[in-house]
Amino acid sequence: MRKPSGSIRATATIAALITGGLFVSAQQAGPEQRTSFRSGVELVTVDVNVVDRQGQPVRELSPSDFAVTVGGQARRVVSAEFVDVAAARAALADRP
Repeated sequence: MRKPSGSIRATATIAALITGGLFVSAQQAGPEQRTSFRSGVELVTVDVNVVDRQGQPVRELSPSDFAVTVGGQARRVVSAEFVDVAAARAALADRP
């Protein structure tokens, strides 16, 4: 397979919701009890080059076109964005 002329990449952004744990703040005095929930989001950006059999960039990809695992655990892909790197470089080169 030949490489496309210019550097074109699709960026798949992967986010997984990591649950830090659930704990109960027990209060012995008083009728009020609070439950706290700690959570976090892990956002991972992965740059990929996707080309067809003719070496042309594939532009119309969606999150469902990607499968990502981290440490053997499947992660949900929430975004996939086409980035034309050659065009971005040209735009930057035109700046004073």
